[in-house]
Amino acid sequence: MTNTASNPTTKYFDLHTFVTGHIEDIREVKVNRGSFVACRMTSMSSDGVRPARFDLKVVGAHAKACIMALKPSSDAKKSIIATVKIGDVFPEMFPFKTGPRAGEFGVNIKGRVLKVYMATVDGQVIDLPAMPYTDTPSKQPPLGLVTSGVAYLNRVSKVHLGEGEYAWMASIAALRGDPVEGGKVETTRFILAVGPDALDSAQALQDALLAKKKVLVGFRAENIRAELFQYVSGEKKGQTDAVLKGALASISWAKVDGDTFPFAEKAAA
Repeated sequence: MTNTASNPTTKYFDLHTFVTGHIEDIREVKVNRGSFVACRMTSMSSDGVRPARFDLKVVGAHAKACIMALKPSSDAKKSIIATVKIGDVFPEMFPFKTGPRAGEFGVNIKGRVLKVYMATVDGQVIDLPAMPYTDTPSKQPPLGLVTSGVAYLNRVSKVHLGEGEYAWMASIAALRGDPVEGGKVETTRFILAVGPDALDSAQALQDALLAKKKVLVGFRAENIRAELFQYVSGEKKGQTDAVLKGALASISWAKVDGDTFPFAEKAAA
């Protein structure tokens, strides 16, 4: 089942993250009704971008076969780098129970490994299990740490950074889950710095947001990471929570109270 809220036959809201990074701690987790495969992943670091840390469940027969093929290398503490597609990311807090940070909270990005595109072990490309037959050509994943999906745009604001500097920020609630047949749609909250390619679209939607209208968008975010914060007011004042941060790279479409929003076309250079 595929997403896009512009499609009335949608049965699932996809929230997809593409990432290349280090995989470790591949393990089989026992639960009451069987077991599942899990792993940890840290995105590749780059200039000015902090790595993101993921705690992931592996789903789908082919993804499980690929990850389990890497388990002997993981057990041997070899360096594994892979490019994967992750579904339904959200931040999750956890308490440190031992060590110098005992009693403090940490935070990971949770999600599900849906697909493994490639992998290297100690720098050598390895052959992964073959993809089962499909008549749909396999698309190459986008470069970098990229997240895309459908979200409610909740706020767009200009934040002063000091000494005449400011940035535009957007708060969104990305949809994930099954809205029909007894399913449940959940949301993942993002606080995103608005990039230049998304700024005109975000600003154009401000009036609708100020009028308390429902604004649904197709979005693309880059370089997400999980952060902790404390509420400074309201009934949750003093409580700790988690959010995903990053950059809003683009808004591909928008609907305001269910009607398509007509973005103005940019003038040709």
